[in-house]
Formats: sequence, structure tokens, C-alpha cells
Amino acid sequence: MLGIYLENRGSNEEISISLEEYLKVSNSATVKAALSRCFDEIYELARADPQTGVKREITSNWQGVHDVDDADVAKALGTFAVAVGSDTTVLAPGLLDGLRAQVSYKIYVCDYYNFDHLDMSLKDPVEGFPRTANNSARVLEEGGLARSFIARGESPYVETWTQNL
Repeated sequence: MLGIYLENRGSNEEISISLEEYLKVSNSATVKAALSRCFDEIYELARADPQTGVKREITSNWQGVHDVDDADVAKALGTFAVAVGSDTTVLAPGLLDGLRAQVSYKIYVCDYYNFDHLDMSLKDPVEGFPRTANNSARVLEEGGLARSFIARGESPYVETWTQNL
């Protein structure tokens, strides 16, 4: 990621996160917690307006991910966001259970790789990563030697989950 930043490719550059990178990011406990909030939001929207038998596209809001518990992900992306896009169908209640939501979903990851002016002195740095890295790298962009870009990735397949509402 840093190499792409330093290549100064021009405005509106967007790159795709590889499958291997996506899997590394999505296996982080911090990311799993953010995704749990995304799913909770989808289930709450389905519960609030249960249109039984109707497939609806419900997408969660982006959840910011900070202080990732995986050092490789923290060094590569720093702060980024995840969201869940779904086709959700509320199933009619059965004899023994209430409403259920069947959710077919994909997970999305997005990072604006921009080296903002975060004051890293307020936190312990990731091991081996200097406290002043963000501010120093940002100076390169301000001098025209580097360029911010967007990195995006998504789950490689659609998964389906059914849960009681």
C-alpha cells in the first residue's frame, strides 16, 4: 500500500484488495466485531418493517475500524471501514417459531489511504511503526511526491444466514 502511495499515480486512483488481503482483514477480531454491528443493523431494519416473503436489498452503514488487533492489517490499512450488503427476506412464522430473516450477503472493505494528520503520540504505535509516520508521509503528498487513493475489497462469494428476528 505504501508503495502505491509513493507511486503518485494521480487523482481518483482506486485499487482492489486481493482475496488474500481481504481474508487477512476479515479474520481480525476487531473487524468481526464491526461486522457484527453491521449484521445487527440489518436485522433491526428487517424487524422494524417485516415485509414477509419479500426479498429486500438492505445495506448496513459503514463501520469504522480502528486499532486492529492484527499488526499486518494495522500497518497496511490503519483505519478503514467495513459494511455488509444483503438481500434479506423475512420468513413467515412457523408453528414453533416467530419471524426469521434469511440474509444473503457480501462483506465490503474500503480504505481511503491518505495518511491524515493523526496524532499517534496519543496511542502506543504498532510495534516497529514510528509514531510520526502519518505526519511525515502526509508531507510527501503535500509536496506532490505521493498521492492518496482508495483501496476496496469484498468477500469473494455470497453467504446465506438465517436468524430469528
